[in-house]
Amino acid sequence: IELPQVKGFLNSISTTLSKLLVPIAIAFGPVIHWLAKTLWPLAAVLSIALVGALIAQLAKRSRTNKMLKMAAKSTGSRTATRDYLQVVADLEKLKVRRLPSDTADELSEKVHAAKSSIANDELPKLMDDFVSDYSESRFGTPDNVKDLAPLAGEIRQQVGQNLAQRRFLALSAKGKAAGKPNKYDQK
Repeated sequence: IELPQVKGFLNSISTTLSKLLVPIAIAFGPVIHWLAKTLWPLAAVLSIALVGALIAQLAKRSRTNKMLKMAAKSTGSRTATRDYLQVVADLEKLKVRRLPSDTADELSEKVHAAKSSIANDELPKLMDDFVSDYSESRFGTPDNVKDLAPLAGEIRQQVGQNLAQRRFLALSAKGKAAGKPNKYDQK
C-alpha cells in the first residue's frame, strides 16, 4: 500500500464522517449544550460526595484498626479484671463482701479481718499476693502484666476448703448436740 492511497482513504473517511456528524451536531447541539450546562453541578456534587464517602470509609477502617490494636494491648488489664471479679465472687461464698466503693486493698483487709471465719492462714497471704499482682497488671504498663489465673485458682481452692471445713464442723456440732456418736470421734 502506497502513501497516496492511504491519504486518499483517510480523506474519504473524514469527509463521510463530517457529513454524518455535522447534521447530528446541529440537531442535538442545543440538547448537548443544555445537558452539559445543567448536569455539571450534579456531577460535581456527586464527585464530592464520592470522595467524602471514600475518606469516611478510610477513617472508619483506620479507627477500627486502632481499636483492635488497643484491644489487643489491653488484654492484660481485661484478664486481670476478669480474674479479680472471679476472686470477689469466690470470697462472697465466705461472706467476705466487697462494696462498690471498696478497692482491691480494702478487700484484702476484709479477708484479714475475717480470720475468725477463715479456717487457715493461707488465704490472707494468697489474697495479698493476688492484690499486689492484680494492681501491677491492671494499672501498670503492658510489660508488667502477670498471669493471675494460678493465684485465682489457689484462692478458689482455699475458699472451697474453707467451705468444706465449715460444713464439716457444722455437721459434727449438730451430731454432738443431738447426742449421736460421730464415727470420726471414735478412737
